[in-house]
Amino acid sequence: MISSTSLISALHLVPLRHRYDGCCQSSIPNSFLSVSMPWFYPKDEFASLPAIVPRGPIAIFGLGAGTAAHLMLDLWPSLELHGWEIDQILVDKAREYFELSDLEKRTPTGGILHVCVGDALSPSVNVSGGYAGIVVDLFSDGKVLPQLQEVSTWLELHGKLMPNGRFMVNCGAANDGLSDTTSPESWSIDRSWVQNSTIRALCQAFPREVGGYLDAYMNQVIAEHCDDQRAIASALDSSTAEGKGEDDVKWILLNWKKMPKEEGENYVALTGPLPDLATWSAVLPDRLSMTVNQWRPCLPL
Repeated sequence: MISSTSLISALHLVPLRHRYDGCCQSSIPNSFLSVSMPWFYPKDEFASLPAIVPRGPIAIFGLGAGTAAHLMLDLWPSLELHGWEIDQILVDKAREYFELSDLEKRTPTGGILHVCVGDALSPSVNVSGGYAGIVVDLFSDGKVLPQLQEVSTWLELHGKLMPNGRFMVNCGAANDGLSDTTSPESWSIDRSWVQNSTIRALCQAFPREVGGYLDAYMNQVIAEHCDDQRAIASALDSSTAEGKGEDDVKWILLNWKKMPKEEGENYVALTGPLPDLATWSAVLPDRLSMTVNQWRPCLPL
């Protein structure tokens, strides 16, 4: 029997056209309706990612019952999605109750969801030419997977993206339960992201822009230091001071936003330069368009 925790993302599953029309019909079994968790709201945000990545396949790491996939294909019906989910029972139930199998059929414009059962963080997960974007929504027992709070994980995942590809990440709540040595006095409206360990790891993995040497340098760092998180962070932090030139050093290549209290207060991260918000907003439906301006770059501490 599938657990209520595994089915949480299914509770948020309503196609975009219905969600934004203000109506909702669902065949969710009554036994599941009492489950309530805060971390599914960023799935709406995931539907905005295709507008700011190159043409190409998009992966969803943590498919769940298919919430994000439904939203994306409803708004962008020509997308090729690869959805990774570790729980076969959840996939089976999503096909039975939440029309996941409908997404596995090509749309008139060629869009489709390829459902893949397995570990999304496995080195074997890849596609020729790389993904245009990767949505990362990986939780266990209501908490972000600890691997996502490690710099080496993001260095490895970076190789799965095509040039100019992006990650959009559900980073969980502000207080993720891990030790935080950052002084609260250093927090501000623009730096409250320091409360989240996943964003801090992302900032170390995607540091200041680095001309053409970043990919080679990241490969060198991870090869030399492997699982030594402190050594990796130290190497990346010192890289901009060692002969790179002032013109090669830019802001941290990471952006963030915080969901409102009524939507769980989760942090969401977006890699790459901050997009032109007006252009991005213009191609989205009202509900998403109104929240695009909340994105801001992670400023160096």
